[in-house]
Amino acid sequence: MMQLKDFETLADAQAYSTTQPKLIHRDTMNSLLASAGLYVQFKTMAEDSANPFQNLIAAFLDSVEYNFMIGNATGDRQILALDTMIEAGGDLGAALATLKPVIIGIANPAFNPFVNATSHDFAKAKGIMVYKPIPDSQIDSNGYLAIDVDVSLNADFVSHAPQIHIETHGIKQRVAGFQTISKSGKYIAFVNRNRGLFVDDFYGVISNG
Repeated sequence: MMQLKDFETLADAQAYSTTQPKLIHRDTMNSLLASAGLYVQFKTMAEDSANPFQNLIAAFLDSVEYNFMIGNATGDRQILALDTMIEAGGDLGAALATLKPVIIGIANPAFNPFVNATSHDFAKAKGIMVYKPIPDSQIDSNGYLAIDVDVSLNADFVSHAPQIHIETHGIKQRVAGFQTISKSGKYIAFVNRNRGLFVDDFYGVISNG
């Protein structure tokens, strides 16, 4: 699956849609077949030795879970079998043609993994985060860091949880973090150290001492 860092823009990431395939439980499938008027017909077909789909339907009804996941070997085989029955035509084929998109949709639900990603999340993922050095004076003798936040400084501000870092050989490592900041005010975090700290401040709303 794509990661947030793989997108060129935040808008592209938020619009990205993929599927999260899953099996369909017997109870759900039986309900779908009954709603389509097919459950009793399937039971009859499974007992009819003259029906060309007897073995297929009998095996199908014996299942506990149903695989119609696109791109999965078993799922693709099941979809092909469904298409074969649809192509046979008649009332059965017509009913299955109506039911197929419902089954495929349940087995392959679409979701947008990054729809709620913020510009802060995107900057962090892309390695373009803005880090602001923290003056030693902002850390008290007990190891608590206080920052002042003014969200009015950036109209694009979005609630987020700024993280605190140290820098070693040019590489920043997280050592602590603030709870979510959503409005102007003072925020406090325990850092247990008194120098060389940075806070991520992508929106430019944190006071620098």
